[in-house]
Amino acid sequence: SNKDYAQKLQKLISENNLPAKMVGELETNQLSIVYNRAALFVLPAETLKNRIEGYGLALLDAAAMGVPVVATDCGGISEAVQHCRTGLIVPPGDKQAFVDAVLQITQDETSWSQFSLAAREYAQRKSWNEVAEKLFAS
Repeated sequence: SNKDYAQKLQKLISENNLPAKMVGELETNQLSIVYNRAALFVLPAETLKNRIEGYGLALLDAAAMGVPVVATDCGGISEAVQHCRTGLIVPPGDKQAFVDAVLQITQDETSWSQFSLAAREYAQRKSWNEVAEKLFAS
């Protein structure tokens, strides 16, 4: 259940002293406020029976705001995050790799800045206008 999963994540945050705060589901009008305050967007997605993370539009939204990403490699996540450029992708279920990735980005300001800039640039290339131009180019 979502409640069990949230408790699992909160335990991971607490046990590893991660600089993280869970915000849960947000209304659309709250997203830009949260992204502006965020240093990192994390998505520890799991592939569950009858549930899979699709393209990861929330990851691209975060990138557009210059927020680097740490996410697990499942579903379409690797299509929305460029590993070692706009964020870090870790194997599903590898808690230590997840913790290490969060700490790698949040503890090094230069690294964070590089991820942030690359994320913005990548998201701009994925705008609807850019995608349409590439799709219909002759």
